[in-house]
Amino acid sequence: MKALTNNLIWTLIFLTIPVIMGLIVAELLRKTKWTFLQPFFFFPVILPVASVGLIWKFIYHPIRGLGKYLDVVVLGNPEIALYGIAFANIWAWWGFLCVVFYSAMQGISSELYESARLDGANKWQEFIYITIPQIIPTIVFMEVMTIIWSFLVFDWVWIMTQGGPAGSSELLATLLYKKAFYSYKVGEASAIGVIISLFGFLGVSLYYYLNKRGVEV
Repeated sequence: MKALTNNLIWTLIFLTIPVIMGLIVAELLRKTKWTFLQPFFFFPVILPVASVGLIWKFIYHPIRGLGKYLDVVVLGNPEIALYGIAFANIWAWWGFLCVVFYSAMQGISSELYESARLDGANKWQEFIYITIPQIIPTIVFMEVMTIIWSFLVFDWVWIMTQGGPAGSSELLATLLYKKAFYSYKVGEASAIGVIISLFGFLGVSLYYYLNKRGVEV
């Protein structure tokens, strides 16, 4: 249940924070036309997770890393270890969402923004009433995929904490691995695998349900 709860927290984090960051920065790119920044935002996505995870683990180190100056133990603290890993993953993930959302915004007709400005709309109103509604299909699709991906997360947690300390950052995928290859409880590992598959099935079902309801995803 602890691993399942952590997975739900992880999913909630990634359904909100990186999506909001990606939308805001994509909107800023649309207005400034600084398209040369896109590769910089996307670059963390193509880096090997093993290397990046070890780098962040070093950054969080309480003696040799930033932890020395922040006076806080991130990965060794059961209360914040999961959030420390999530922060590192967000750093590597939000840029991908930004590029996806920016690409979707390129399909919005400029006439809509011109008409809104003639009617006195400010930039915030343009973002809320034009940009967001026009790219809803892309947002919904990425949210559904985020639900599926969140229950498959293994590498970040395993590299940085292996689910510790005291199971505070344990996710279903890491628990499955431990049950199968450490405890040799293959039956329990299979049961956890079925649970992960069920959440993936729920994500796919949500996708088809929204399609049936007329939401273009």
